[in-house]
Amino acid sequence: MKKRLLAIAMTFLLLILLAVAGLYWALQGPYASRLMNLTLAQYSDASITVQEASITFPDHISLHGIQVTASGSDQPLAIESADIWINRASFTQITPIVDSVILSGLSLQSGFPGFLPPLISSIRQQSEIHQIAISGFDYADETFLIRDGDIQIKAPRLPPETFQLPYGTIQFSASQLYWQGEALNNLLIDGDYLPDHKSVIYGLSFDWRGGKLSGQAEQSDEGWSLVNATISSLHLDAEQSQKSLTLTTQEHHPFESLSRINSLDILNSSFSIDGVTLTNLDLSAEQLNWPFEFQSQTGGTLSMNAESIRVMDQQLLDPALQLHFTDDGWLLDHFTADYREGQVQARGIFTPHSAHLAELNINGVKWFAETESDTRFIHPLLRPIQQLTIDQLEIKYSQFIQLAQQPSWQLSGFSAEGNQLELIRDKQPGLWNGQLSLRANNASFDTVLTEQPLIRMQSTEGKWQLTQAILPLENGLIEAWGQYDFHQLSQPWQLEISADGLPFSLFADRLPKSYGELQAITEFELTASGLAGDKLMLNHSLSGNLQGSLRDSVLITTPSEDSLITQPVTISAVHIAANRGRLTLNPVTLADTVNGDNHQLTGKLNGHLDLVKPEEGTLQLQLNEPCLQSVFDLLKNTEQHTQLCD
Repeated sequence: MKKRLLAIAMTFLLLILLAVAGLYWALQGPYASRLMNLTLAQYSDASITVQEASITFPDHISLHGIQVTASGSDQPLAIESADIWINRASFTQITPIVDSVILSGLSLQSGFPGFLPPLISSIRQQSEIHQIAISGFDYADETFLIRDGDIQIKAPRLPPETFQLPYGTIQFSASQLYWQGEALNNLLIDGDYLPDHKSVIYGLSFDWRGGKLSGQAEQSDEGWSLVNATISSLHLDAEQSQKSLTLTTQEHHPFESLSRINSLDILNSSFSIDGVTLTNLDLSAEQLNWPFEFQSQTGGTLSMNAESIRVMDQQLLDPALQLHFTDDGWLLDHFTADYREGQVQARGIFTPHSAHLAELNINGVKWFAETESDTRFIHPLLRPIQQLTIDQLEIKYSQFIQLAQQPSWQLSGFSAEGNQLELIRDKQPGLWNGQLSLRANNASFDTVLTEQPLIRMQSTEGKWQLTQAILPLENGLIEAWGQYDFHQLSQPWQLEISADGLPFSLFADRLPKSYGELQAITEFELTASGLAGDKLMLNHSLSGNLQGSLRDSVLITTPSEDSLITQPVTISAVHIAANRGRLTLNPVTLADTVNGDNHQLTGKLNGHLDLVKPEEGTLQLQLNEPCLQSVFDLLKNTEQHTQLCD
């Protein structure tokens, strides 16, 4: 009996082995494709056909010439080949377990076919896939174009509602990816694509516009953070730079919005952004918020150097700076730059509306303002500043020339030293605090030239004092003393000037050019005071005296185009008195000195002016010549000529 049972068991086992062997033989032969097509039909409503199939026992299936077509669809999907490795646990379970799927020769030139999402969802529900890879594929839709792409996804998990890139650990590469009209070459991505804004990029690199970009990033509810990124040899013009900023700040791009930079290095790159051009820039940034705005930074550092920076039509060569962002403001640890043949150094702390410089050094700068564009940058640079202080100011061996507006002026060999300076308070410029001394080898204002001028001033809480002002002239000297109270609303002031050797041309704007030109050397003593709180205060308060004289006076007239007459003249002393805005000029007489007391030319100047009612003022010059009397109103710019002879 036992022998019969053993014989039956052996016979049954032999039949099973023969059946398995027959199935294996069938799967190696021409029936493999037919059998595979029947099997695939069980997992989808779509038509999936295989031209050639083979199995390497026990777990490897190789398929070639795959075509997927859904009923009612005229857009079939062709796959050159597929290799499938089955997990051996599938032999004892109802749900198939696939260790790996590799697809080759896949072309999606019109995006994903409409039937593909439900097909993949159906396969996902009826099987478990540990890894899927697609090699050498091309893809195109309205947003992306991918050439020669390779992708591998470990533990793929499709989103529950919409069809998109499966979640999982992803390795992706492409020889080229087009997005928003830009080509990313040699693209590599290695990361975890996870739901709930938990994705991580362990490695990302690509070539773009001749530059190389690489880095790591992680995602949170606020957006993407650059953990570590490097940009090298990237050169963008203004249009390209603006487009790049737009792409990184828009809401709907592949990795949502960039919100933070933990670490970024830019090497040997050039950009032009919002009117600022940076050439061959090296930059290191850490712990910064993005989009980058100074006001939004709560911490972090920024350091940079470049071949040049051009901003507001001003060029800085070899600039270098290191900046820390703190709760108190933007701490400038160090700044240097070559500017206009000299060098500028600074350090301090800034806020959106204030600047506190611990140190500002300017050495050897040559600043020429030949047109208005040369000075246009100053106003927008200072406009947002409500408070400006400089603990230590030093200017050496510099030159400043202003020719854009008249009168012109220049400073050569200019030096300045200042300590604890407060130069702007509540948007009002002035020396509110500190000590300042100014020197120059020479300086000029209009036609006046001074050599080795010296000016010293100081201020305490808005009470400014001009303690010393000495301006040597070619044939004279100017000395001045003054004070000004910025702190009081009325801003009272006082000024004393003693001058000798100034050319009269500085004060001759009101004289009638139609008659002639007066050349002379002036000497005067001026004391004046008033209130400068506003124009009305000044007009009501101006008081003082001016005592002056003119020497070496010559009157040059041109009776005709071909004649020029030079007449030495004597002019009496000049006395102008001001009392609360009312100015009175004592009569000033003029006479030629050619013929002794037999004067061929005499004249008189007198007038008065109320600053509150300037339209009622008069400044009248009367000139008498043989047979001609001329009367000029210098305030109203009128003239009258009377012939006294037939």
